[in-house]
Amino acid sequence: MPNFKAKTIEGFCSQYSKKGSTLVTDGFRAYQSQKVTKDYFHEFEVLDPLDKNSKLKQMHHVISSAKAFVLGTFHGLENLELQSYLDEYSYRLNRRNIRHLMFDKLLVSILATPPVLYYAPEDEAELK
Repeated sequence: MPNFKAKTIEGFCSQYSKKGSTLVTDGFRAYQSQKVTKDYFHEFEVLDPLDKNSKLKQMHHVISSAKAFVLGTFHGLENLELQSYLDEYSYRLNRRNIRHLMFDKLLVSILATPPVLYYAPEDEAELK
């Protein structure tokens, strides 16, 4: 979003949300515009840093982790690449809690992948 003015947020909501949807926000004043409050159910939650079950705290954690992933791993990125990097982040995020399957998945991947040759043999007989 180019800015956080009420008109910009109204346009964003109309483009990406169905009318009558429930919008959960952090109570920023621009979210409380007349059009947004008329067309959508608006629930706002003030972020309490001590509340571990807060939806917004979890969302902020995911966003800050994604930013750290992109900046730390890839040192920034272009807009054209954004979706593939977010896909990679989602893949890693969704699998971080299933560590007990990591070895099994690695073993299956190793057995299912053909070997990679580090040199190009001049004769097929060398492969046998």
